[in-house]
Amino acid sequence: MKRKIINVFLCAAIIFSFSACKKEPGAGGRGSIKGKLYSGNINSPEFEITPECVEPEERVYLVYGDKLDGYDKDTRVSHDGTFEFKHLRKGTYQVFAYGYNPELPSSSGSNPVIKQVEISDARETAEVNDLIVYKRADRGGTSTIRGKLYAMYWSPGQQQLRGQGYVGDEVVYIKFGNSASYDDRIRTSHDGSFEIKNLRMGTYQVWAFSKDPQSPTEETAVLIDIEINERNQVIDIGDLEINK
Repeated sequence: MKRKIINVFLCAAIIFSFSACKKEPGAGGRGSIKGKLYSGNINSPEFEITPECVEPEERVYLVYGDKLDGYDKDTRVSHDGTFEFKHLRKGTYQVFAYGYNPELPSSSGSNPVIKQVEISDARETAEVNDLIVYKRADRGGTSTIRGKLYAMYWSPGQQQLRGQGYVGDEVVYIKFGNSASYDDRIRTSHDGSFEIKNLRMGTYQVWAFSKDPQSPTEETAVLIDIEINERNQVIDIGDLEINK
């Protein structure tokens, strides 16, 4: 009987020893996970995401295993879009970043984009491919739209031109790609100039309101369509002419 009890304890010790040696995903290993974070324009999601469309300074999060809530580590993306999590054990991990959902353009920018990755060897560097988030058209872009608002002042009934020139403190509107209405409005400077910065690749509309020559009590939009198709573009639309 005594011998049987000893054998039971030995079996339990062996099982416990094996379970203790089986380590879960987490910190304390020699593996790592690296990748690159890309970004697109939620207002023009049809535009191609090129290798230059990286998202520096954004946070990327790491989850140990397959749990659904919270995260275990986070890091900021480098200037070239790269990120890395070091000193990890073997196992399955989730890497995610926040952005808009291109299938729901009206959603908030806090939708997690998740990629699952596995470290199968103790010293492996696992790669996260194509981690892509979508941002607003005017968040984190590198291009600019500029122009000047030029007004022609007419007598009542639009019969005689009384004066003309660049007009300050007037509202100019901009719409981003697939938006239903305008996304921003700015006032022109004293010399009639305006500038919209930090724009991503995509389509835009800029307009100001002008008196209708056929119906002076009503206004119509003088509208210009614009396409930004590369980074660091400066598009000068020249004079946007309105009647007043």
